[in-house]
Amino acid sequence: MIRSLAAWSPSPASASSSWVHLRTCQTCGVTLCCDSSPNRHTTRHAQISGHPVVASAETGERWLYCYPDDAFAEY
Repeated sequence: MIRSLAAWSPSPASASSSWVHLRTCQTCGVTLCCDSSPNRHTTRHAQISGHPVVASAETGERWLYCYPDDAFAEY
């Protein structure tokens, strides 16, 4: 089932708010803010899109997180 991604798209106001770390969706490649950031866009994207795995987009970090399994893996 394809769902609209409009519900999670950052608005201009939220896009200008602060973020802590970035995560990249391994299904579609979008890079969004992490759960430590006020808007938690990566988790919202995973919930709405059904895309299960993200990777850290931070320099020097090499790990993946799977939402359905609540599991981290280094690579």
